[in-house]
Formats: sequence, C-alpha cells, structure tokens
Amino acid sequence: MANKIFSISNIPLDNDYIKPEYVDVVYTPVFLAEYDDKSFYSYDPDNCTVNITLANDTKYGVKIYDKTNSDDSAILTALFPYCNEVISQIQRMKDRFNENAGQFDVIYNILNDVADFKTMVNQIKTDIDNYISNLGFPAIEIINS
Repeated sequence: MANKIFSISNIPLDNDYIKPEYVDVVYTPVFLAEYDDKSFYSYDPDNCTVNITLANDTKYGVKIYDKTNSDDSAILTALFPYCNEVISQIQRMKDRFNENAGQFDVIYNILNDVADFKTMVNQIKTDIDNYISNLGFPAIEIINS
C-alpha cells in the first residue's frame, strides 16, 4: 500500500499527545514540509499507526489526508512545492537522465523519433509519478518543476 500523509498543528506538544506507533524505526514518519502552520509527514499505514482521536484531534489538529478526496487533494497539491527534499529527489531523478544524455543527443533523438529514447524518457516520468504517489500525494504534474 502507498504511504499516506498526515499533518499536525505547529504548537508545543504536551504529554497528552499520542505519537505515531511504528513496527520498526525504518517506518518512522518522514517529514515533508511545514505549510499553513502545520507539519506534514508521509507514513506507511501498514507499518505505522497515526492516532487521530482525543487530544490528537481536538488539541493538536492531527489529520490524515485522503488523496482521492478533492479537498484533501487540493491541500496536498498546494503543499507539494514546499516539500524541498521531495523536489530535490525528483531533480536527482531528472539529473541522472541528463548525465547520460547530452544536449545534442537529446535533440538528435527527438528529431529522429528514436523509440528507445522515448521509452527511456517515459520510464523516468513514470518513476517520478510513482515516487510522488507512493509518498501519499495525488497526481501532480512535475514537468518544469
């Protein structure tokens, strides 16, 4: 299952806050960004439980987002540009392609409609889309980002 995203209000936490519980440290929620006075995290719901009851809901504003819900999707889409590490990872994925293909090669392959080149570019785009989706984001267009 793909990760989900949750947020918590940026306020001091007291003893009544219930921290996410995970089966192993590798499943610790991953910080994405601060946005709209909240901190956002990606987590694996199969291996981590985020409590949204009691003080977590009423006092700390813990919310789990559903990327298929239009309101939640709009929030996650607005959050995306603030996720510096995610943007950096996407750029690294693009850079790996750029390291292997010089400008001349790119232009030549486009002009000559080279099928293997198209396949390679489409695979990178698919890998980026999967990376974004697996973090818990809705479909987000990343060309020119």
